[in-house]
Amino acid sequence: MQTLAKQVSEHATGAPEGTPLVAKELLQLGSRAAVDQVLSRLVQRGALLRAGRGIYVLPVESRFGTRAQMVEFRHAPIWQLIFPGRAAGEVVRARAWLGPEKAGEAIQKLRAKLPPSELKEVVSARSRLPTWMAQEISALVAYD
Repeated sequence: MQTLAKQVSEHATGAPEGTPLVAKELLQLGSRAAVDQVLSRLVQRGALLRAGRGIYVLPVESRFGTRAQMVEFRHAPIWQLIFPGRAAGEVVRARAWLGPEKAGEAIQKLRAKLPPSELKEVVSARSRLPTWMAQEISALVAYD
């Protein structure tokens, strides 16, 4: 059986570069205290960098040596975080990025490209979206 430190290191190196390692995501490997202790020791050894409370990243290896990554934390409204990793979530975030002025222009493109199952998910989240976006989503469904 592998040590907890080895399991955490493998988990960190298996993720894409720049992916933050969150302590809460490692609780299947051991207790919170054990995971926190291992993360702290990996930071002391230089195997990980502490980006924030409970958030760690791997140092970046380059031909010029090891360096820290630039990590930027941004606050986002909870409605922008719905449907993570799915097309429906990307639609919500894209429409938020476009804003109320330009989001209406993209509505027909979304309707043509979005699978019906993902469209239903976006429609089901209307109550959690800002009014301007919920109205646009309603208009998208009204075309059916």
